[in-house]
Amino acid sequence: VEGIDRKHTRANLKIQDGCDFFCSFCEIPYARGRARSRKFKDILLEAKVLAEAGYQELILTGINIATYKENNKNITDVIDGLEQIDGLERIRISSIEPTTIPWAVIKKMAGKTKLCRYLHIPLQSGSDAVLQLMKRKYSIQEFSDFIQNVYATVPEVCMGTDVIVGFPGEGKEEFEQTVNILNQLPVHYFHVFSYSQRTMAKSQVLANEVSINEIQCRSKILRALSQKKRHEYYSSFIGTTQNVLFEQKKEEYWTGLTDNYMRVHLKSLKNLWNQFADIHIKSVDKNNMILGEWIDE
Repeated sequence: VEGIDRKHTRANLKIQDGCDFFCSFCEIPYARGRARSRKFKDILLEAKVLAEAGYQELILTGINIATYKENNKNITDVIDGLEQIDGLERIRISSIEPTTIPWAVIKKMAGKTKLCRYLHIPLQSGSDAVLQLMKRKYSIQEFSDFIQNVYATVPEVCMGTDVIVGFPGEGKEEFEQTVNILNQLPVHYFHVFSYSQRTMAKSQVLANEVSINEIQCRSKILRALSQKKRHEYYSSFIGTTQNVLFEQKKEEYWTGLTDNYMRVHLKSLKNLWNQFADIHIKSVDKNNMILGEWIDE
């Protein structure tokens, strides 16, 4: 493994590249090629080297990682293999497409495992009509059912999503459907993207464009909702004890992540770099900054 960055406590581990899905807003299949998976043994070899270098958390990355397939191995096998590596304490899944996630992964996430209780699953729109225009491979009902099932299965799971605002054909009604579904579902934050045309993407030929002003207005609404939902999720942990992997010191605070993707801030004179600690969650401010304290304070 070249160029190991020893300043960080987490490392990305790429397991595949490319995509076969051809969503109408996306250039990736044209720019990066069709889906292809990395050799299973090479993934485990790199992970072992990273763990030996001191990384305790690895983030599985790729364009469409749940489509991983190498000989008879799938993403569940990758996670199983990584769990056997000494020194590796956490395995985190990066953004993953709906309808591709094996339920075996969710069951593993719910048990005593190294797999973090965290999923980032792109919705893109809360309107079935817009999803069809986007050439997405699921309905709102299918997406909702999956999210609800994960939430019911994995205790304290954090789920995030992506939303594209202003896709051609997104009228006021379609946007309201997006707001409503994001309000209803146990999704705890969203990345909001303003639609823009891509040279190779099929969506550039679609009619019913949305004005820039309207896109900005809708984006503001969704970002405010995301802040609210993140605050509600974080606040539900006040008074609990969470295991934090500390990464860096900023000004007077050490900061690190829980396995369910909450960034905790802690005042400490100790050197906590790359250390795990059980921290009492004390408060969450209006900017969603989580303050922790030592349990015995």
